[in-house]
Amino acid sequence: MKVKAINNGIRLENEKGSLEITIVNEKWITVHPNGEENKGRHLLLEDGETPADAIKRQWGVDVTKKKGGEEKVEQKEPEKEEVKEETKIDEKEEPKSEEKKSIDDLSSYEVGRTKGGFLAATKETVKYKSGDLSAEVEDFGSDDDAKYRVVLYDGKKIRKINVYSTKSGMEKAVKEHLAGYETKTLEKTNLDEKRETYERIKKEYEDNDRKRWNAKDDKEYRDAWDKAEVAKKELTRARREYAESIMANFEEVDENPYEERQQARKEKYEELSEKAQERSDALGKSASDKFGAIPFGQPIHGQADRNYREKAWAQIGRSIDEQQKAEHYAEKAKSVGKAGISSDDANAIAKLAKKYNYGAIDSAEKRRIIDRVIEIDKRNRMLKESEKSGEKQDYSDLGFDVERNADINRLQLKFSGIPSGEIRTKLKSYGFRWSPRESAWQRQLGSNAEYSFKRLVEELRKKPE
Repeated sequence: MKVKAINNGIRLENEKGSLEITIVNEKWITVHPNGEENKGRHLLLEDGETPADAIKRQWGVDVTKKKGGEEKVEQKEPEKEEVKEETKIDEKEEPKSEEKKSIDDLSSYEVGRTKGGFLAATKETVKYKSGDLSAEVEDFGSDDDAKYRVVLYDGKKIRKINVYSTKSGMEKAVKEHLAGYETKTLEKTNLDEKRETYERIKKEYEDNDRKRWNAKDDKEYRDAWDKAEVAKKELTRARREYAESIMANFEEVDENPYEERQQARKEKYEELSEKAQERSDALGKSASDKFGAIPFGQPIHGQADRNYREKAWAQIGRSIDEQQKAEHYAEKAKSVGKAGISSDDANAIAKLAKKYNYGAIDSAEKRRIIDRVIEIDKRNRMLKESEKSGEKQDYSDLGFDVERNADINRLQLKFSGIPSGEIRTKLKSYGFRWSPRESAWQRQLGSNAEYSFKRLVEELRKKPE
């Protein structure tokens, strides 16, 4: 075997072939910028390079001379921090503006950092806050696959929850949220005129849609189709303008029976919770006193002693049951009024308008609000017309009286006696339910309720064949 020297190594040769072996002579050092007691960082020195040059090349920081056997690293303050300080000063000096502000540096709005979060894989949760707007960002990704769970809050209410696969996308969403959303103000318009326009276009669309399905040939079908499509686009715009006119012209009422009922309901649950807690405390104290009277380690003496102890244990069980009942009613009291905007609320349109005007909601949510506003307005107009006319239809032949109760937003059927099982089944099939408090069969007022009631009356008056 022959051995030859080559650059950076040797070559081994024999009759079967050759093998080159390269000798790598790399120089590594360990730098402790925060002291020897803390973890160091490994650094590769290239040919003819000093440690100071290597640190500057690889990490972009200036290094001082050795002091006390350690490498003391002095980092330059990033320019971002200087900008952040200037931004804070400018925010204090400038007067508050109603215009939408811009957020360049999220770190100035950071209010807390915690380990873990909602997701099991979350490494860290960062919280940001700007006025009533806040955001929570959970980092649950890996080094190769970044993932962020973002929860946006408006006060205590969650506005949006989303997951982002890039840091830039996450930061953009948080910045836009913290900057605030423009809230538009609806201008009052002629409500009757908007309603007439909406109803006219709606009728035009329904007529053309009906002609389309009853067309005798392709030409007639195509003409009706084209007209229906044009009317449909106009209907969407007219429906939006009509709903906005309703919200702009709506005046809130001071006396709101719905809120009074909600408050009474909350107070009732709180009272039940307090009473259950008092019973739990009394039973727990009684059981504790019974066990306290028994000397430590004393065995059971006879049946009387056994009964005494069993009674104490039974009181502990009942105390736990009452404690759970108290917690149950306390949770129910907290949940009162948190289920959203109810159509029973006399100020429902005003609350929906506030939600509609907030720029953060998406188009689908706006369409749902438009539908609800028009339906509530239709119900309110129907009740007013019914009160003005004062006409009452007679349903004595069916054994009940009809009342449209605007205070609780219910269509009520009040029978003189208990209806038969067959009639009760039909009432339930049309959405009516028995209310012991009102002593009536009832369902929520609205166009659906009126249509169901009309069908119910027709079925009850239908003569058997």
